[in-house]
Amino acid sequence: MWFKQLRKRIPTRLKGALLFVGAALLLQPGQAAGQSRAEIAKSLEELSKAAESTAAFMKLYRDYNEALRLARTRPSSSDTLDEVRLGEEIEFGNPSAPEIAVVFLDYECSHCAPSRDFIASLETPGARDLRVVVRFPASGNLIKDSANVLLHCIYDRSPRTFLAAFSYLGSNPPRSQDNLMTFMQAAGFLSSDYEHCLGGTRAMQRMLHVYRYNIELYGACLLVGCSTMVDASGEVVSTVGIPLAIFGTNPTIGDSFRIASAKSVAHWWQ
Repeated sequence: MWFKQLRKRIPTRLKGALLFVGAALLLQPGQAAGQSRAEIAKSLEELSKAAESTAAFMKLYRDYNEALRLARTRPSSSDTLDEVRLGEEIEFGNPSAPEIAVVFLDYECSHCAPSRDFIASLETPGARDLRVVVRFPASGNLIKDSANVLLHCIYDRSPRTFLAAFSYLGSNPPRSQDNLMTFMQAAGFLSSDYEHCLGGTRAMQRMLHVYRYNIELYGACLLVGCSTMVDASGEVVSTVGIPLAIFGTNPTIGDSFRIASAKSVAHWWQ
């Protein structure tokens, strides 16, 4: 089966795009607060050229989450990583894989208690500080975003198959929900798992477009003290999904991922 074959290796063309999570090396306690965006961007570009193994990728991914969390608790000057302003970005690309762009997003919640970090406060599977967004050329936004949600489910439930799944979707862009359903079944997921991962079209669109979080999807907002509102469709949603920083896009594509202001719709690669 293609999935078993893919999970045995990391495609060379994806190494640079994936391994900018090597930023974890820059974010050890005591270092993050003193590094400027320019310094980090330069280091990220160098780190993105070196990838050796699946294990190394996973370790950096986990370390990055934790180190970023620590860095945010040590605010310093306005030019440090933990205070990147909305609308600013650090970007670099992987010319060997121009069809794939990866964006790391960090979120901050000003209404959440006690950690004041909405994503970190959630204990449900799939909830993390860091979100990975993959670009699938010629795919509609709905399909692309569905694919991203499914990749997160794969990482949460079966980390060992994540890179194989990432590789497969990168080289075989999904064209329909049926494509994604087939992909998930091949990856060992049931139809019910597929529906659970997506959490409904409107919930998924909020998570990846408007940075608001549907309470039904995560089921924890009220428990951690998040502010809520009722939207035009009558659904109760969280108002805390504010993007704090962007850690990478692929400038070889053209327009990069930008955020105009808090709680705005992100300008996806249009």
